[in-house]
This record gives sequence, structure tokens and C-alpha cells, in this order.
Amino acid sequence: MPLCPDELFGCDPVSVRTLAAAPRPLLRTQAAGLLPLGDVRPAPLLVERFRKARRALQRSRGPHPYRFAHPDGDPTASLWPARLALWQSHIEPGNRNNVAIRLACAFRLRGLSEASTLQLLLQRNEERRIRLPETELRRVVRSAFARPFPYTYGCRDELIRQYCPYGDQLAECAEYRSQNPRTAA
Repeated sequence: MPLCPDELFGCDPVSVRTLAAAPRPLLRTQAAGLLPLGDVRPAPLLVERFRKARRALQRSRGPHPYRFAHPDGDPTASLWPARLALWQSHIEPGNRNNVAIRLACAFRLRGLSEASTLQLLLQRNEERRIRLPETELRRVVRSAFARPFPYTYGCRDELIRQYCPYGDQLAECAEYRSQNPRTAA
């Protein structure tokens, strides 16, 4: 159970363990113990340190990972090799939804709208005779666009790896190297 500062710093280790082992009511928090009952003021020094750390982290990450320009011309031209292989393959039942969500997210990351992505997937569904129901495709695309930040399925994703032409030789893929400069070197 929680100890007050006087108990923590004023007692010997054996007494601290004895006090900590005994159940006591939580006096300064709600029953769940997560939200304080009293006013908790920010510590200005810690707030400033947190802001500095956040800025440093943002600078180290480089540009925002979800800002991509809208592709000109053929949207499939912007797909990485593994995603292009997913796009060009006939997908059997069992993986159709999984492939559809990965493609929808890839198109979203490339700047396509929800409507354009749905049109592309419906067209692919018909041309490749994948037979995923239209209602299911609509659900998948809606899911890919529902969150503020898209799902990102990277090169280590199990399904994407099955279709990747580079297999275990990811360092040979220019897109992989550009996204993973430290690991690809």
C-alpha cells in the first residue's frame, strides 16, 4: 500500500516493508486509485523538460510519416514491390480481407481518398475474381480511413513478407532501405 513521505524516508527498511505490506485505504485518490481527489498542479520545471524532450523526439523522427503527396497517374505505381505483388496476385479466401486492408492502407498513405481507394479495390476485386463481397470491401476501406492515423503494415508484416519479391533479402529493396536506413546498412 502507499506510504507517506515521512514513512518512506523516516523508517528503516524493515519498517517500510511492514508498513507497505499492510492494507490501508487510499485517502487522496478515488476508489480505483487512479484519479486524484485534490488539485494536482504541474511542476513548471518538469513541464518544460517534457516539452524539450518531445521537441527533440519530433526532430529526430524527421518528417511526419503520414504526409504523402497524391500520386500522379497510376496509383499502383506508388506501391512498394511487396504491395504491388499483393495487388497483382489472385487472393484465395482466407486472406482476402487481410490483403484488402493492407492495400487500402497503402493507398491511404499514398494520398488517395476513401472513395478512390474503394473504387480501385472494387475494380481489382472484379478483374481478379477475388469474390470478396462489396459490403465487406466497403467495411475494410472504411476501417482503413476511420482512424486519424492510418494503419502501417511494414516490411516485417507476415502477410506482406509472403508476397515480397525480396524475401529475406530486404536490404536489396530500395524502399526498405529508405524507410530503415540504420538496419539496411
